[in-house]
Amino acid sequence: MGWDDRRSLQCLNDQIALRAENAARLDALLREVEGIEPLTTPPQATRHARYLYVFKHRAEAFGGLPKPRFTERAGVKIACDHEGLL
Repeated sequence: MGWDDRRSLQCLNDQIALRAENAARLDALLREVEGIEPLTTPPQATRHARYLYVFKHRAEAFGGLPKPRFTERAGVKIACDHEGLL
């Protein structure tokens, strides 16, 4: 492994660590919001890249507001959901 490879690997590790810290903060805040359930990482996973932030939306907690309207009002983008790409 050359110098550039080691430097790139260190950069990736640093990014993953920062994403984990940010996700932990966001998880803690969103757990306080009824109807939002942050993604849980399986216990066998040693770490998670957190390329995207994933959470579940419970429509009943928001007066039945469907996901497309919820995301529009919350100002978030959905890359995909369990039903496929949006």
